[in-house]
Amino acid sequence: DGDTCINAVEYFDGNRFVPAAFAQEYTSQPYLAQIGVTSGLHATLKPLITGSAAASNVGLAIIDGMADVKHVDLSRAVVSGVYSGRFKNPSNHGTHVMGAAGAALNGTGIVGGNPFVKLYSIPVFDDRGAWVPRDNGKLALDRAVSLAANVVNMS
Repeated sequence: DGDTCINAVEYFDGNRFVPAAFAQEYTSQPYLAQIGVTSGLHATLKPLITGSAAASNVGLAIIDGMADVKHVDLSRAVVSGVYSGRFKNPSNHGTHVMGAAGAALNGTGIVGGNPFVKLYSIPVFDDRGAWVPRDNGKLALDRAVSLAANVVNMS
């Protein structure tokens, strides 16, 4: 529009100028442009995520392999096991699913769909990838309900 102030621009990413206010989050996710997320869209969506008190009142249970709750983006997650099995090592898939849904908005790595959601990992696949429930996952679903999870993912 011709009124752009050059001081408000952090850098040019090859397609567009990225505003300084959003450069940290935007640059930490270099492939957002490939899926159509422009700095303008990012700027529009950021207040909806970060400014919503309701965002932190949602509980999400991931019923999968055990997520890596020591990961910097998932450190607020809680593992709540209900089945016996070998659960010494976190699952790449369970970690990936949990990260896509709720990775923290912390200036490093990715940002999940809701970076403030309460995260619960309820493992049903052990270290060998074996399905351990004998009850078709009923205990896992019961545990999700007891944790007050509003959303359950069983990918």
